[in-house]
Amino acid sequence: SYYGGTGNDGPNGAGANAAGEIVISGVTTSSDFPTTANAFQQTYGGGTFDGYTVILASDLTMARYSTLMGGSSDDRARGSAPVSNDLIAVGGHTTSTNFPVTNGSSAVGGLDAFWAFLPVPAVDPCVANPLTLSVQAWPSSALGASGWSYTAGGPALIALASATWTTLVVTDARGCTAN
Repeated sequence: SYYGGTGNDGPNGAGANAAGEIVISGVTTSSDFPTTANAFQQTYGGGTFDGYTVILASDLTMARYSTLMGGSSDDRARGSAPVSNDLIAVGGHTTSTNFPVTNGSSAVGGLDAFWAFLPVPAVDPCVANPLTLSVQAWPSSALGASGWSYTAGGPALIALASATWTTLVVTDARGCTAN
């Protein structure tokens, strides 16, 4: 499986969490490195390198979490360790004086080490595996006397037809909805 942008992307450490997801940290020169919407930092900080941390599904089909870590100079994530399924520890070094840090922390110049705990938001099952709704309209003459035809196609697929509906909302057993 490949993951990265149009520049150079290299891993420096990898492991697996209890859910079997693959956790990788490394360095990138890609200004278009793919990040997720819930990332700590979505845009390349600048400089020669930015660090990154990615959590890939155990089957390597999708990134559950992907973030950059960097300021305006050279930033490298050297390793990572899953603390839990929703917390990753990342270590590395930076020469950026504007490296993103918590209040009370600051770079002192030269090559500074960093250690970060990245909280990873839980995956919304409705986003990761959305409910699929299939609706087909039939002429009213094809519908039963009640005006509705109902077909259950499985726990996450329901097809309904009505001659008069304006909005249809279906909720599955997980609480996910589609309309």
